[in-house]
Amino acid sequence: RGIVSPPCWLDPLTTLAALRTENQFCLDILEIPERIKAWTAAATDLIIEASSHFYNTAKSHGSTETLSWLNVMAEGNMDPVQCDFSAMLSPAAFKEYVMPDLRRLTDFLDYSIYHLDGQINMRFIEQLASLPRLNAIQYTRVAGAVYPGTVLDDYARIRQLGKSLYADCLNTAEAVEVVKRIGPDG
Repeated sequence: RGIVSPPCWLDPLTTLAALRTENQFCLDILEIPERIKAWTAAATDLIIEASSHFYNTAKSHGSTETLSWLNVMAEGNMDPVQCDFSAMLSPAAFKEYVMPDLRRLTDFLDYSIYHLDGQINMRFIEQLASLPRLNAIQYTRVAGAVYPGTVLDDYARIRQLGKSLYADCLNTAEAVEVVKRIGPDG
């Protein structure tokens, strides 16, 4: 018996942007939006199928826990979800191109955590919080993040919206400060 970590399934939009180049993919969203939606839906189908196969294979060998690349573990099929390409999107485009696949993935998984790349992506936080099966948000500090200022404010906002928080603390003093500011739950 052991702990199994599934492969990191990169999100459909970021994968397509890497295949098409980010500049071309930005144009694709404007010029062929329905094709992009079909491609991301197909990629999400593949992620769900591969994840099911991987989890069910591990489960058939007695492993029912999932350990993700975030070093987060859960009993059941759990995986981080993300959209690194979202830094290039408006809230309206995020709703149109990212949320349908995120909803499908979070509905499929037993547990999910959104990998949020810092302050620039906080503009999507209300949309993310609307996903009923999204359990938590992992907030990653990026270059230029103001700590404790905006980082602690963002942590508090995530908790106010009812999501658990995976806080990016660099040391024990920061962890204590986070708990004092937003509380020990979640």
